[in-house]
Amino acid sequence: MISPIQAALIWLVTLMVSWGLLVLLANKQVLDIPNARSSHGRPTPKGGGIGFILVIGLVVGWLAITKQPAATTPLLALAFCTLTLSLVGLLDDLRNLPARVRFSLQIALSLVMTGLTFGSSGQVAIHGMVATTVVFALAVLFLAWCSNLYNFMDGIDGIAALQGILSGLLVYSLGKAGWYPGSLADLGLLIAASCSAFLLFNFPPANMFMGDAGSAALGFLLAGVALLEFTVDANALWIWIISLAGFIADATATLMVRILRGQKFYQAHRSHLYQLYTAHIQAKHLAQGADPEQARTLAHRRCLLMFCVIFLVWQLPLGVITGTGLLPGFWAAAICLLPLLAGAVVLGAGRDQLTAAPMPGA
Repeated sequence: MISPIQAALIWLVTLMVSWGLLVLLANKQVLDIPNARSSHGRPTPKGGGIGFILVIGLVVGWLAITKQPAATTPLLALAFCTLTLSLVGLLDDLRNLPARVRFSLQIALSLVMTGLTFGSSGQVAIHGMVATTVVFALAVLFLAWCSNLYNFMDGIDGIAALQGILSGLLVYSLGKAGWYPGSLADLGLLIAASCSAFLLFNFPPANMFMGDAGSAALGFLLAGVALLEFTVDANALWIWIISLAGFIADATATLMVRILRGQKFYQAHRSHLYQLYTAHIQAKHLAQGADPEQARTLAHRRCLLMFCVIFLVWQLPLGVITGTGLLPGFWAAAICLLPLLAGAVVLGAGRDQLTAAPMPGA
């Protein structure tokens, strides 16, 4: 569907669009001003994620029309919903929309995406009205939750774009090896190419943030592709979930702990595990005499490194095991997620600081 040459062109286009947005956002003073909850120390252009989302959305629409006639409707729905969510995210970056407006739209777009996906597929193995309703509701919640958790996890430089790259490359590589049961593995290459171009502007120290225009839409996009693949083979869905397990575990553990502690979980906070870990590393560098910006940059880079290590050591092998059929996808995903969830809780997700021995390298 997408050749390496086309992926290189997509990367170049995303690079040019992102550079243009950086100049525009800086000139228009669309800046994320640091506050007490911020992980950055200087005003930084925000909303740049709309650039790579626009490129991905347009390419998905083109593929729907020219390359995937059997999946035209759900792919067009994916492109439309993702682009719409990105535009609303940009408005939020500019005007701070009320949370209820953002959430209502996420639910509405999730309903549209789920309805068109299931309605266009005769391959979903669901029997009975009750089972169909339950699966439909879970699919809607899955899309809305991934959109939100991706937004929650976009709290330090580069981490959201890096997750897109790792997930995309895992799925694409499994597809090239013949170990991916879905039909849209090339979308992984598309996502990885666009995210890697944006990462050049977002790598610590970031010159531009993706903002809600990028994070919420990217989370929805990844979940949407996973949902489309579920209608082909359930194991493809589980591979996507395994690829996103780091984000899912941190965001879910943090939410659960905050609810159990009676905190207002919907309010902005800095208690995700990756934020606590980054703050711990930053404090360590400050104590060693580094200046604040240097300490921040080193801490963000260390967190990205740890994120990659966990992915390569834990998620990647389980993705391969699922793709090769050595273990059913559901059980592989459970094996992947449960230790990550437990580890996040033990280490302090949802609290004010790390509550257990720091991770390696800390």
